[in-house]
Amino acid sequence: MLDRFPEIYEVEAVMPGFKVPTEEGIEEVISTIAPFLSVSGGSIELIELDDGEGVNPRPTIVLGIGGPPAKNASLKAEVVRRVKFIYGQAEVQLHELVMEED
Repeated sequence: MLDRFPEIYEVEAVMPGFKVPTEEGIEEVISTIAPFLSVSGGSIELIELDDGEGVNPRPTIVLGIGGPPAKNASLKAEVVRRVKFIYGQAEVQLHELVMEED
């Protein structure tokens, strides 16, 4: 391609699901899930993000999920699916949040 199009000086392959996770990007994904969880009495939040630049070469995303949805395996699987759709190379962990009673 570089030989045929001299205006192009660089070609970079971008694989779906291989974006580098950022706090803002993860919060954007969470914002698509949070309204549904809140209706069912739950919540979701980013607890920890390791971008994979340190000792662990694989990014790790730790999310906290609370309320009744935390007990629902299919909802938890959907949360992981949505995050992995964008950040496919990342390890996604879900931890149950203890909800404080009013």
